[in-house]
Amino acid sequence: MAELSVGKREVFTTASSLANRMGVVKGQTGDPVALASSQLGQTLDALAKQKAVQKEEEWKNNLKVKALENISKFANDNRYDPANFMNQATAYSDSVIENAPKAFKSWSKGYLAQIITPKSNQIIEATWMRDSVESKKNLGITNNQELNDMLDLLNNTPSLEHTALYGDNLMPRLSEMNKSYEKIYNSLPTSLRDDMLPPEEQLEQWKVALEEGRMKSIITDLLTQAIEVDKQRIASGELVGNEIDGWSGESAVTETLKMIKENMLIYEEKGFGDGGFGDNAITGPFTYTNLDNNQRSELKKNIESHADSIVNDHKVESQALSHVEESALAEKINLMTSGGPGSLNDTFLLFESEEHINKYIAENFVGASETQIKQIKDSWRVAHIVKKSFTNSFYELKSGSKSFGQAVDNIIREAAIMGITLDEKDAQLQLADHIIGFQLQGSTGSPYFDVNKVGFIVSDKAEENGQPTPELIALSNMAQQLGFLHPAFESLLTNAHQINIDQNPEVIFSLANTVGYLNTRSGYIPKNAEESRAWNALIQLNENLQFLQSAAGGSVMTKPKLLERYEAHVNPDATTLDEKLDKINRAMQSDTIWNEYKEDTVLEGKGLEQAIKAELRSIIETAARDKLAWNNFGLTYIRDMLGISDEDAAEIRELVPHEWEDLNFFLEDMMPMFTELVTYHLEASFATLGDIRPSKIKDNFNLAVKGAIKEMGNQGYMLTK
Repeated sequence: MAELSVGKREVFTTASSLANRMGVVKGQTGDPVALASSQLGQTLDALAKQKAVQKEEEWKNNLKVKALENISKFANDNRYDPANFMNQATAYSDSVIENAPKAFKSWSKGYLAQIITPKSNQIIEATWMRDSVESKKNLGITNNQELNDMLDLLNNTPSLEHTALYGDNLMPRLSEMNKSYEKIYNSLPTSLRDDMLPPEEQLEQWKVALEEGRMKSIITDLLTQAIEVDKQRIASGELVGNEIDGWSGESAVTETLKMIKENMLIYEEKGFGDGGFGDNAITGPFTYTNLDNNQRSELKKNIESHADSIVNDHKVESQALSHVEESALAEKINLMTSGGPGSLNDTFLLFESEEHINKYIAENFVGASETQIKQIKDSWRVAHIVKKSFTNSFYELKSGSKSFGQAVDNIIREAAIMGITLDEKDAQLQLADHIIGFQLQGSTGSPYFDVNKVGFIVSDKAEENGQPTPELIALSNMAQQLGFLHPAFESLLTNAHQINIDQNPEVIFSLANTVGYLNTRSGYIPKNAEESRAWNALIQLNENLQFLQSAAGGSVMTKPKLLERYEAHVNPDATTLDEKLDKINRAMQSDTIWNEYKEDTVLEGKGLEQAIKAELRSIIETAARDKLAWNNFGLTYIRDMLGISDEDAAEIRELVPHEWEDLNFFLEDMMPMFTELVTYHLEASFATLGDIRPSKIKDNFNLAVKGAIKEMGNQGYMLTK
């Protein structure tokens, strides 16, 4: 038997091999701490990369914000100066690229180019459009002046000299006009050509106009010669009578007019060269014959009307002369009694005695009737009454012990004593113009009121732009102090909606302040307030401006937002704001359940105004119930509302409500401004119309309420929610 012994193992099975054969996953081997450290390192590397990406995007976003702000400012400052815009924008771009990290230089260059290029194109387009409009306007003015001068030359040149006039003057000028018109026409954008004739049609129109002028000149010559013949016949006794009652004898004027109409009939049917005015002395080489029947018919009508006018003027020559003289005298009297500078009823420059006025009438109004002389004297007497009334009532009007209406009544009574019937409106205007003149003399050095200067200063100087003119200040002072609204001021208020908002923002703000002050101090409301599209909008703008000016921590109601809201009131088509608010209101009241058997609405189906009122009511009620500084809130609000100073604290405390019945009073007073603030905050929370949905309304409405509460809290209103 062989002996058992320990030998070398040739074949064996390992745990790993067995595991492989059995499909067992290999277990982890190695140092666990090292493994964990490796995994942590990988995680930290990933986080570092994410942080780097965030920093990169943060840097890019900061550059975008600043770049958009600066490039937009350059564009606004250089709306019609593309070269200067590019200089500023390029300098800014170079600076940004130079200071950008190396990794971002290429990106910065590309992004800035994306902003600058379209802005530059817009400015170039706007400049071209502005220059095109100006070129078109100047072209029309120049051509009209040129054509009128050519027609005037024709009219004052004997018909036998027309050929030379055409060759030496009219045709070269017409050719130059046509060339200029064609060049500018072809350079204009298509949108500006709609009301313009093509160059060839325009040239034809000018030729027709010159032809009509040429023929009128010929007709004028013929009739002028006939008039002279008749004058000679009258002097020799061959022609007896007059043009009105008829002649005994042959009238050259009558025969010439008959001949003109007979020949114009032939011209209408056949044109020149075929009978009628076929004589070369009449037509000439420059006669324009390229006319159809309709054109000749229109020309015939105009020529005959011209001839009839000359003959009719001749018929009533003596009477016409008399009428002219009478008309001139009446016009002179109206001018001298207009109340303007240097007139006989100028309240700042009057003849003192009746002797002086009588002497002036005798020397300057020869032929005036008794009625006209009375008109002159009555206007002078009323001017003295107005001046005297103002002098006697100045301090009473200033102090308020006498009203403007009482002063007007006194003027009417004194005029009646002199036998002068004076209309109340006339008396009001005369006294008002004198008061305004008195104020203007102190501010401008001249007492004469020009209604065309009632408005606001539009100037390159920032400190002057939007400031009311001295004339408007005088009218506003009168309205506030005397309660009389001058028609010129009323006209400005009625037509305020026509003021260009984009070009005159400071004018709108200034007008709002004027209207707000006027409404607050005098309680003035125009008779046609409902028709005046701007009145209520200006009142609201003034209230919001006052709130904004006193907003310590700023406000969502920025000046651009206020202007947008104002424009939405006076010109709804210019903004989408009204559509936005309407959609918000609809979303708040909409059914939010997609099920015909169920109902659910946003904020209980309340509309915007209802929801805001309910929210404010809840806030006031909570504040009152919990006694959260109610007295402090009440004191602040009543003080601001009534203009009571801090020194009058004892009086104020008596006005603080202690009963629940008083809360509605405060709700009504706070509601307008609270509504405005909530609306502004809510509108700002939606960037576009498409963002407005019922699902987003509730959260945004609550945020808007909080924003409004915060702003009113910054103003001293002790509200909590």
